[in-house]
Amino acid sequence: MRGSRAKLVGVSLAVAVLLGGLTPALQAGQTADSRSPAVCGPKDTPETGIQGDVPKADQQDGRAEQGYNCGLAVVGHNDLGGDPSSSLAWSGNCAYVQSRGARVVHVIDVSDPTAPRLATDLPTGGASENLHAVTNAQRAILVAARGAGAGENVNNVDVYDVRQCTAPVHLGAIKFPIAPIPNPAGPVHNVELDPSATHVYGSIPLQQADITNLADPSTWTVRNFQCEIFAQVFSQGATNSPGPANPCDVTTIPPAMAHEFEFNSSGTRMYIGGQQDFQLYDQDLKVLDMTTWPPKVISITPGPGHGIRRATIGGKPFLLNSDETAPPTTVANAVLSPASRVLGTGIPRAPAVDNAFANGCIPEAATPFAGTAQSLLTDISDEKAPVTKSQLRLAINDPANCAAQVDSQVNSTVHYNTVDDPDHTTFAMLSMKNAGLRVWDVRNPSSPAEVAYFNPGQYRTDDGSTTLDRTRMHTYYQASTGTIWLLSESGGFWVLELEPRVRTALGLPARHANNRDGRPARSADLSSPATVVAVKPLSAPLGALSYYCRW
Repeated sequence: MRGSRAKLVGVSLAVAVLLGGLTPALQAGQTADSRSPAVCGPKDTPETGIQGDVPKADQQDGRAEQGYNCGLAVVGHNDLGGDPSSSLAWSGNCAYVQSRGARVVHVIDVSDPTAPRLATDLPTGGASENLHAVTNAQRAILVAARGAGAGENVNNVDVYDVRQCTAPVHLGAIKFPIAPIPNPAGPVHNVELDPSATHVYGSIPLQQADITNLADPSTWTVRNFQCEIFAQVFSQGATNSPGPANPCDVTTIPPAMAHEFEFNSSGTRMYIGGQQDFQLYDQDLKVLDMTTWPPKVISITPGPGHGIRRATIGGKPFLLNSDETAPPTTVANAVLSPASRVLGTGIPRAPAVDNAFANGCIPEAATPFAGTAQSLLTDISDEKAPVTKSQLRLAINDPANCAAQVDSQVNSTVHYNTVDDPDHTTFAMLSMKNAGLRVWDVRNPSSPAEVAYFNPGQYRTDDGSTTLDRTRMHTYYQASTGTIWLLSESGGFWVLELEPRVRTALGLPARHANNRDGRPARSADLSSPATVVAVKPLSAPLGALSYYCRW
């Protein structure tokens, strides 16, 4: 706790200096190497300045409303009727989009990538940050958290058979207890299937549900293994453990030892982690042996795991892992003027508050409270001693560009990251909020390089104000079509393609391209969704878990 408090004080002082001492007049001079090295087509609309930035001038003169792209061209688009979206899953030729507005799951048929269409809506979703699907030779399963019904003290996670992907069949609901150990954590934060699609996992706290028998939902038993893992972490002397006499005596907030989950291909290993260096409870990167129950902790390594996906590069196993930036109420209230101290009073946090904290002016060690989160490549060849090989950094997040980032107020921090193929990895796809989707060549894990990006840019909302679009969730590369499926909060569902010159640079086989010379990020037919709805923050006060960005 002493380390955590010291960190909070340091962050508060740093942000106070930042907000009070920088003006646009201090904007850093731009250098040639601050631009993205991505490979652009002649018809693309590349960034006008620093890699990952949306300059204030672009926001004011309308350039940002054209969007930005380089090496990634739009193939198809569905604006989802202006319904803000929060998470993406996939199976076959279908995308499953969790809504932030209507609280449904949109089923998008992407059989024709140039014209993705809404097939149906599912009455589920919205009670966890994500939804998840797994398709294998035996099963195709989608899970989404619906939340408690009237009089229930459970979190209902709906299970769908999606073998006919446009017509999911509801099989039943897993009833995860809201408080399996005494805590106010509420619903599961993230929900995911293992590779066999026979077990469903919920985070904060750690829980597992067995859905082997799909025909009988009454057999879908839930086991909590939070305390067992924490006990092992404490006994192994984790540097960030608070060291309680009884590690299972968690009477306030459960240790957030996993945000999302990742597995090896066979499901015998689980990789989990939380926020980087957050010292209230252990957040370190952990490798678990899933062949025993309770799972056995194999190793604990300093590093984040808010976003975590496996990769295989040059035959070696890696993790693509990252933190996030989500300023908590305590830090925000400590540095904002009294007139702006709205957090914790029932008034939602404004996006501008997040953006004031998420920049390179503050050391990355301050995440998740402040600073920027950027993805890491971690070698797990020796699962008892993982080693971080590199970080995938945007120039706008460099401390040298601090003033420019304060001026533009962009939040170019990673939230989730994904790879093209976990078994034969060529590139990584990073959802970096106001910086859009960034594609990196990771074939040399010690020296990754950005090769393409797509950023929908700025939209005008129905009241005439402007909002910078954000990409936050996992993306999907469909190798059979060579397309990337992406969600943006204001723009909707996008189908993108790697342009031929980028495929060549990545050593990928040539294939038909809809836009050989690229295409403007937002041409006339993509200039605006039907109605842009500004994403609204939570209406309730943000609690102690607010550093986890539920929405």
